[in-house]
This record gives sequence, C-alpha cells and structure tokens, in this order.
Amino acid sequence: MPKPENKGYDPLNLIHKNELNFEYWVDLYRDTPEEFEKQRSLIMDTVLEQMPERYRKRSEGLLFKIDAARRNPETPMKNCIEISKMMWESMSELNKIAAAPISYINDKKQKSASVIEFK
Repeated sequence: MPKPENKGYDPLNLIHKNELNFEYWVDLYRDTPEEFEKQRSLIMDTVLEQMPERYRKRSEGLLFKIDAARRNPETPMKNCIEISKMMWESMSELNKIAAAPISYINDKKQKSASVIEFK
C-alpha cells in the first residue's frame, strides 16, 4: 500500500480493513509527534469503546500501564522492552486461562485476602 500523502487518511477505517500503513506512522511520528499521539489516542479510544464491556476495564488498565511505560524518560529501547514484557505476561496469562480455566479461577480465588480493621 503506498504512503498516503493526503490529510484525509483515515487510520480508523484502515484498522477495520486491516490495512494500516507502517511507513505512514513512522513518518508521522518523525515529522509531527503531536499529530501521531493525537491519532494514536483516537484509535485506542475508539477500539476501547467498541470492545465488549467485560474486556474494557482490563484493556484500559493495560493501556494505562503501556502509556506510563512510554512516558518513562529513559531510553526508547528500554520502554519498548518493558511494553514487550507486558505483552508476553498478558499472553502467558491468556494461555493459562485457555489451558485450564477452572484451575486459573481457583488460583485467583486463593490469592484474595480479607481486610482487617486496625484498632
């Protein structure tokens, strides 16, 4: 797919078609990082809004963690590694759920605790 040159480029439409243009995003970030962030936020917000309610809160939490890692003033490579680590942890958890859902639920129940009032 050629790099879109016009301002009418609609990344939301392309998400639905599965035709995101990587070079467009690289150029956008390099040339106008503020516009990149605006479009990235628009896409993420739209995806979250379209997500079933039962997945939305967890996804919003994950996005919050990713955004916090991206704001880290250290090197971009370290930020990328941290975000990749989060992705693999999430995939590992999904794999555990898929492989043994009852065990996963029981393990989660065992990790809960009672709150004790201090006097």
